[in-house]
Amino acid sequence: MEELGDRLGNRQLSALLSPQPTESRTPAQLIDDFTIWPNLLEGQLGEALLKRANSGSFDYVQRVFDALSSTDRDDVAEALTSLATQEQLGQFASAPAGRRLLDRLYDELTSGVVFEGEQKQAARILEAKARAIGPERFEAGVKQALVFPFLPARLTGYSAPIFATRLPDGRIHVRQPARVFDDQFPESFKLPAAVFLQGIDIPEDQIVGVKMYELGGEIHYRPALFLIEIANKSTTASIEKMGEAVGYGLSFGLGGAGAAASSTGFARVLFWADRIAIVLGAITSVVREHRGWIIERFGEKGRRFVHAIDVVNSAVALYGIVRVVTALPKVVSELHSSYEGWRADAAARRIEKLMDASEERIIGQIDTETEALFARVDGLKRETAAAGAEPPKAPGEAAPVAGPPAAPSTGAWESPVAKSDPDRYQALVRRRGSASQGLERRPPGWTAKEEAEFQFGGAAAPEKGYRWSFDPKGRLKYRRERVVTPEGTQAPEREFDPTKGAFVDVSGQPVRAKFKSQETFAVSEEAKPELEQLLEQREAARVRRDALEQARDAEEELKGARFEVNEASRKLGERAADDFVRSRFPSAEKLHPKSGAPSRSGDFDQVWRVPGAGPEGSDLWIVIEAKGGDSALKTRMVAGQAVEQGTPEYFDAIARLMARNPETRQIGRALQAARQEGAVRYFNIQAPIRQKAGQAVLGDFLARLFDLGG
Repeated sequence: MEELGDRLGNRQLSALLSPQPTESRTPAQLIDDFTIWPNLLEGQLGEALLKRANSGSFDYVQRVFDALSSTDRDDVAEALTSLATQEQLGQFASAPAGRRLLDRLYDELTSGVVFEGEQKQAARILEAKARAIGPERFEAGVKQALVFPFLPARLTGYSAPIFATRLPDGRIHVRQPARVFDDQFPESFKLPAAVFLQGIDIPEDQIVGVKMYELGGEIHYRPALFLIEIANKSTTASIEKMGEAVGYGLSFGLGGAGAAASSTGFARVLFWADRIAIVLGAITSVVREHRGWIIERFGEKGRRFVHAIDVVNSAVALYGIVRVVTALPKVVSELHSSYEGWRADAAARRIEKLMDASEERIIGQIDTETEALFARVDGLKRETAAAGAEPPKAPGEAAPVAGPPAAPSTGAWESPVAKSDPDRYQALVRRRGSASQGLERRPPGWTAKEEAEFQFGGAAAPEKGYRWSFDPKGRLKYRRERVVTPEGTQAPEREFDPTKGAFVDVSGQPVRAKFKSQETFAVSEEAKPELEQLLEQREAARVRRDALEQARDAEEELKGARFEVNEASRKLGERAADDFVRSRFPSAEKLHPKSGAPSRSGDFDQVWRVPGAGPEGSDLWIVIEAKGGDSALKTRMVAGQAVEQGTPEYFDAIARLMARNPETRQIGRALQAARQEGAVRYFNIQAPIRQKAGQAVLGDFLARLFDLGG
């Protein structure tokens, strides 16, 4: 401790260990207290600012943010918000100065590149705002809400940007360019003309709608503060992600007072909420894809149905599934009523044979999912009535980890900080809540920079122009602040090499696949004749290829022979994969590629579905990369980085491509959802060829399970 005091100075050490909510220090001095040059201790500063906010010093906290550098504000805002309970955020929302602080935090969290942790905390602030508004005002606000069109700027064609700023009194000033007042955006005709001239000022808690044209025209209803985030975005991707995450991840509250429900009762409530979240997501996905067709085909009844889905999704994003079901019955009943009207119209068209087979399938899918939704809503109502109390707080509301730190693991690993700076090590362990290498749950306010220090020591302090962050799975990532430096040069990709204790340049090196397990397997007797025939074809083509490589003027024939070798190798791998999946998963159904068709660039070699074999009875998805002979895993460029087949980045990229392709859209979207739920098994199946007595024979077949993380 004396060494740490010597290094930081006694005043600075005292501030770090026990910062008091006092305003005796200027904002610059407070920032200096939590700076170990050149690094700002964002987590500790956020904790100190939260104490001041809890004591009502909102203006002082605002001045500290004013004094921070622009690159630190989002990190400190994330630390402060993540440390605050949902009750504390609600208390801030009850005071004018507190609401101004929440507005400031929200603005900082949603500016620039927004990472998952920042998005989650921004969503918690919106939730606190919504709770202050109340469900009844939300219902009324939706009916009279101003709806703003939003379409990010493109290189060509129409765009409908939204410009929004915070005013000192908390109102939101919003403006749109005059060109948005156009037939392309019909809702613009219902907005005040001033929106397209000098702009208008809207109370922060007024409910507004934003029509997301990139999401097929969905309308998201939120407090007006949401316009700040929209204005900070150039695309709707992170907005969509936030809406999907908030409804289930942040709020399960029933509202009102009451004794805590039993753990069993709460578990049942969560079970039904989870099931509703899954089926609501499925309905939203289908309607999003066919929204235009539903409205065009079914007119006002179709428009009413899709709008009811928009309102339900908006309410869920703000209040959570449980509270929507229990406290917003009119929202749920409107969805039911609009669905019944739409379904009756669809049934009449069926009788009159006014729809083709593809339209019948769409209606059938919506019918199935929507009926399941209402059945699960009924189940949730029964469980909440039986529990009769408010559930415990959601994980986002958990208090910082308290009590003694967990004992170090009994393995050989120990943080390098333990030897280089024991006092610092103890401080990190207290904040982290664990001395083990793995971190099951990240405590509120714990930053990626601190985790990197704990894992690798002081040598892992980020270089200028780089920062540590967590990816969506909670893994450490070392990222460039900018791809292009201010000098106009390309910033190299860098990563920390623990064996060297230094950062190294990894530009151009592909991200390699990792494996959870591998096994050899024998193919069935049924498959052996076909595999032997394919091997003979491959060997004949190989012999022909080798001879043509020595000849002259045989380029076209050589290309043909090479193709035959590669094609036979591909078929060997895929036939072995067929046999592996059918032996390990007897009920599996092969969905891709279609019978007799090969896989193509931009998709997976094989996709199988195993009904009911996934988590909680969901479907399990088997994805295969099949290789024959000595074929190696391939790479592709993803966001400027080469990634190998089998990596999480590769899987996500291919799933996205398949979801965009009309022929594979449903499979791609199902894979994206299954990946989030942990219902994917991604295999490399290898059919190697070896020589025995001068003859080519098939070696031991190999199945390797890729590590997708999480």
